[in-house]
Amino acid sequence: MQLQTQISGITHPLIKNMFLKRSFSNDDRISNVLVIDTLGHINSNTVSESLGLFDLLTDLPAIRHQIEEKFGHFDAVDIRQH
Repeated sequence: MQLQTQISGITHPLIKNMFLKRSFSNDDRISNVLVIDTLGHINSNTVSESLGLFDLLTDLPAIRHQIEEKFGHFDAVDIRQH
């Protein structure tokens, strides 16, 4: 079973959408994952797009801190691009 909590009030120029996904396994373990949907294709071979990914990864500790203050601890980060 999975539950999702939309993250609002925390923004970044390269992030389109963020949510926390809570998964419950059969052995009663709970996994909390921050899912980040990026704007465009930032994981690419071009220099400017690679710098965009670098910027996002550099800002990730601050983003993580803000989200954990507002929504609680999470175990992992999943960065997706569309």
